[in-house]
Amino acid sequence: SLSNPASGPSTARLGCRLEGDGSVEIVRVAGIQRAEPGDLTFLANARYGAELATTRASAVIVNSADAARPTPAALLVARNPYVAFARAVGLFADAVTPPKGIDRLSAVAPDVALGENVSIGPFVTVGAGASIGARTVVYPNVVIGSGVKIGDDCVILDHSLVQRSRVGAGSRIGPMANLRPGTDVEREVHLGNFVETKQTRMGRGSKANHLSYLGDSVI
Repeated sequence: SLSNPASGPSTARLGCRLEGDGSVEIVRVAGIQRAEPGDLTFLANARYGAELATTRASAVIVNSADAARPTPAALLVARNPYVAFARAVGLFADAVTPPKGIDRLSAVAPDVALGENVSIGPFVTVGAGASIGARTVVYPNVVIGSGVKIGDDCVILDHSLVQRSRVGAGSRIGPMANLRPGTDVEREVHLGNFVETKQTRMGRGSKANHLSYLGDSVI
């Protein structure tokens, strides 16, 4: 629960002040527009302030100014909601690695090419014509679009989205990364949480840490 420092994304582990029901259980992290009961989300931009009144999330990380807005969710008040939410994402990213094979709760198109010993966790969607290399691990709630090419020995962490892109062998993506069309990732690249790319080439061994946007560029 939020008030229990020994479990999950508690206020103590995230460096936040609790306002509301501290007994709620948090099982996932999600963006505020997609959040459901059991989810922790965040608000860091005032233009999304109206979402607080209608969010289905169980808890929301906000700054002190937004804490006065009406909401049905418990609030975690932080000096920097982005940083606190990134910590929460990291806690969930340490979840157990999915076992080899395709989880029965995932949807994989019939023509997807899968290498040996691929691990695909629950609630993953893989579109038509995609390919996933040997020993790659795909964590829960990932969407891999049609035609995406993912190399061997990659890790795609939870809640990431990959569309019309290529990911080279040995790369680590996410959690909550968004690879938009035209992204070309070479070998052994690391794209961290909340990294968004579009029409971008990431050279071998390059890194982009959390909360970054890269568009129409070569790194």
